[in-house]
Amino acid sequence: MKFAAKLAKLFENCHSLRDYIYVINHYNETHVIKLKYNHGISRIAIIRSDYVIKFDYGEEFDFGNCASEGRIYAQAVEDGMEHLLAKTTVFSLHGHSGCVMPRVKGINSRHKYWCDYCTDEEYLWLRNHVYDLHRGNVGYHNGKVCIIDYAAG
Repeated sequence: MKFAAKLAKLFENCHSLRDYIYVINHYNETHVIKLKYNHGISRIAIIRSDYVIKFDYGEEFDFGNCASEGRIYAQAVEDGMEHLLAKTTVFSLHGHSGCVMPRVKGINSRHKYWCDYCTDEEYLWLRNHVYDLHRGNVGYHNGKVCIIDYAAG
């Protein structure tokens, strides 16, 4: 959370993807340890060695945001299915909404199909609660499927 607070301050005047990328590029020009990032339609993710910090920048639309990801995680905990999702911790700092989650390996694996790594019950739960299931949003942890982007639910 300490680095999330530092980033939120750095991104204080960012409102669009373009703003975030501009600030990240400037940061990377002036720092030895560069910020690696990826983005979707409504959030940008800063990727660190063992965790990821996501910041909302777009409207929620049908794609969700960090708050909706937090709600889906809470539902997974209630249903006993939290092991299927990368744990998210939602925050609001310096006018930005975001979340922190552990970095998950195996994203975008061309050699694995996620439904082969869960039970029928887990498959049904994911199909009923997560609406953007594709290999770019799926990783693997301890031999099980682990969804990293489940804001659209």
